[in-house]
Amino acid sequence: MGSSTSKKRLHWYDRQSWCRGWCRLIWASADLKPSSGVGGVRNAKLGNEAQLLEFFKAYPGLRKIIGTRLIVYGHEVYQHQPEPPSLDDKTLSDHSAGVSSVSWHPTLPLLASGSSDRTVKIYDTRDWKVVKTMSDHSDSVSSVSWHPTQPLLASGSWDKTVKIYGARDWKVVKTLSDHSDYVYSVSWHPTQPLLASGSYDKTVKIYDARDWKVVKTLSDHLLSVYSVSWHPTQPLLASGSSDRTVKIYDARDWKVVKTLSDHSFGVKSVSWHPTQPLLVSGSGDRTVKIYDARDWKVVNTQNVK
Repeated sequence: MGSSTSKKRLHWYDRQSWCRGWCRLIWASADLKPSSGVGGVRNAKLGNEAQLLEFFKAYPGLRKIIGTRLIVYGHEVYQHQPEPPSLDDKTLSDHSAGVSSVSWHPTLPLLASGSSDRTVKIYDTRDWKVVKTMSDHSDSVSSVSWHPTQPLLASGSWDKTVKIYGARDWKVVKTLSDHSDYVYSVSWHPTQPLLASGSYDKTVKIYDARDWKVVKTLSDHLLSVYSVSWHPTQPLLASGSSDRTVKIYDARDWKVVKTLSDHSFGVKSVSWHPTQPLLVSGSGDRTVKIYDARDWKVVNTQNVK
């Protein structure tokens, strides 16, 4: 079989990552009317160009591609005016195995992807070319996450490690080897020097990004932790687990403030709304649940078939 047919494709609607895709895309489509039958950004109805521009400006992960911005990146300042990526469907077929995680850079025209082929690829979203392939992990890469303000990228892997890359030269600046099993998820705190990681070893580890020491190990889940997500403004951390629950931690004392047990199968992904008191979770039970973070009640359930 030729190489073109043996490669696994990275689709926005890739069935292998439907849980993560729904959790990430549901917020981007929250204020838009979806096409009949199918929800999500790809099928959103956009009335005109002005509405489209407003849509992109509304979301931090996408607004980097609109207009000219002065970006302070580490110690350097860049003035750039990248062309917006094509709005047509785009398939990136550079990985040789399944793609587990994708992450937009918060300010630069870059997209990171992690794959079972053991690599992390960095794309330039102006032309969708691969600008760098990192092959430092010895097993599948399950999660990638850009630091919100510093030139750093974190990757979690089945090799039981978290690697921290410097985004100027793409070198590994630190390898974290504190988990005893697969690392499924990594997430940077939006304002504090903290990194969270979730693992098959049933724990969430909190790292101080100033010295990379573990400041706390959270062992409240009964089974593997698939996903971790920091609240954008409040001292809260959410974790989703194979034990079918979502746990909410108070980051001031690391106590569990709430356990959400509404799913009937493992929780694969969790994500906070950027501005509203809402939390979304995606599960192997083929549902996406929306929680009101004021009382932790389920306000909406979407069945994904």
